Amino acid sequence: MLDADLATDSLPTFPWITPNACNDTHWQSGCPTASSQRVQAGDDWMSAMIPKLTALPSYQAGQNLIIITWDEGDGSGTKGVPCLTVTEASCRVPTLVLSPYITPGAVDTNAAESLLSARHDAGHPRLPEVGRGSGAAQHASRSSPFRGITMLKSVRRFATVTGAVTAALALSATAYAGVLQPSLVSTNPVDYTPQLAGDTTVSHPATYALEQSADGTMYVGGQFHSVLAGGSTVVRPNFVAFNAATGALSSVAPNVNGPVWAIRAYNGSVYIGGEFTSVNGTAARGLAKINAVTGVVDTAFKAPWSSGKVHDMQIVNNRVIVGGTFGKHLAALNPATGADTGYINVPISGTCVANAACGTAGAPATAQPTDVYRFTVDNAGGRAATRLVAIGNFTAPHPRAFMLDLGATSATPDPWYYQPFSHSCELPKVYPAYLRDVDFSPDGSYFVVVATGYVVQGNNPLLLGTDVCDAAARLETNQPNQATATWINYTGGDTLHSTSVTGAAVYVQGHNRWMDNSGGRDFCVTGCFAVSPGIQALDPATGLAIRSWTAPKTRGVGGKDLLATNLGLWVGSDGKTIKGETHQSLALLPLP
Repeated sequence: MLDADLATDSLPTFPWITPNACNDTHWQSGCPTASSQRVQAGDDWMSAMIPKLTALPSYQAGQNLIIITWDEGDGSGTKGVPCLTVTEASCRVPTLVLSPYITPGAVDTNAAESLLSARHDAGHPRLPEVGRGSGAAQHASRSSPFRGITMLKSVRRFATVTGAVTAALALSATAYAGVLQPSLVSTNPVDYTPQLAGDTTVSHPATYALEQSADGTMYVGGQFHSVLAGGSTVVRPNFVAFNAATGALSSVAPNVNGPVWAIRAYNGSVYIGGEFTSVNGTAARGLAKINAVTGVVDTAFKAPWSSGKVHDMQIVNNRVIVGGTFGKHLAALNPATGADTGYINVPISGTCVANAACGTAGAPATAQPTDVYRFTVDNAGGRAATRLVAIGNFTAPHPRAFMLDLGATSATPDPWYYQPFSHSCELPKVYPAYLRDVDFSPDGSYFVVVATGYVVQGNNPLLLGTDVCDAAARLETNQPNQATATWINYTGGDTLHSTSVTGAAVYVQGHNRWMDNSGGRDFCVTGCFAVSPGIQALDPATGLAIRSWTAPKTRGVGGKDLLATNLGLWVGSDGKTIKGETHQSLALLPLP
């Protein structure tokens, strides 16, 4: 089973790999090596196992965490007192952690139950106590996007420690929504981020896509031509890469000839989707794969369509899932070739333009194609992906939104649907497909959608609390026929374009003037919140604005992407300022 999982890069979330007694440095009668060679036997076993784990594409993409530890110290200095109750040096267990998220040579000198902490941080129940962790243990942070854990034997310099090698825990992750953060982010943006710059080619630059890779590189896509960094303006057509912690620009600078709407870093490559037709002069119809080190286009990877745009993308279980206006509208592609794997074969069709199924019958027709505009997957916090929620301009499987169950070999329609999504908002001609973004909570139990559309039809108070128009709404994953949303927060007539759910808050962004404005129609009702236009943090339980958190920003059209990472909240928009500081189209609100 282990060999098969390694061969297909499909280790479970928390694999526990333990060598047998001949290879765990304990030794027993009948082992092929002498007792005096037991440490060497353990080292040889480790020398064979670790390369297998580090060779996995998921590890090379920074998606696995390997923890190497022993099961016990010798306790020789405790004078009979159990190691569980003291921190005496002889009880310490050397523990190493391998991951791009960890600074080489970093040491945590705090006493810790390292194995327990690692499994707990991965979202798993605590194991029975097995001994005090080493003061030299290195730990992954709670905000790192790992999916699972693996445990093993260390190098010979620790051979004098009495006790067996226990196991290796390997945490892996793909791109996902709903990143868990321990607190609200600061409202004071960091000063080092690059800015998009207007020029004669693109006068009003805008960010549409954000991605932070495991190696700490930040990728930004959108519609722009120039970037201001370190006091200099450089040409970066629609795509820029830089160090997420320092702002230093990367030399990777592909020439993308149209707007970029989606970016995902995976296995040493960067996948981009959008409205472009070429990258570095190489034909690429809305989708391309770029070498993350050289910026060279991988010509072996080709989109399986001849026309269409890509508006969203996720990497799930070694599949590149893309949504957009192309033929299937939602497809799972082979990451090496771009070929359609057939994993998603759900018919998606129709348009909400002048269509009774969407409540828009009689509205003037406009040229708005069938489109999966945004989708989210519930694979945050170390869980295997089980569901996908998509929004956009379609009538089937359901008008404007649907959910898929992600099985081992195929995706199938889930019975979930929110019936009020078949209603129109006040401006059906302009906004027939009014849902703009969706994001799962870190635990996958709910998701949040944000919308345009102006107010509910006729600003009818009977529709408030059910219809999601110029609003944010929480819906429960396991309530397939939810009659009313758990909560809806209305802006009173202004679009919300993006959302990010972090556990500590639901962040929303758009060109909103207000929040907590149910019943408002281009005016602020009594008690509405008007202090943080353009962006706001909402309480995940009540949906109300967290009024102690204010980061007013230039509203503009409104920001199209928010990305929560271990550093904080990245804010992509078309605005010039946030919290009174100039950060044209890009800012990082850091975790405290």
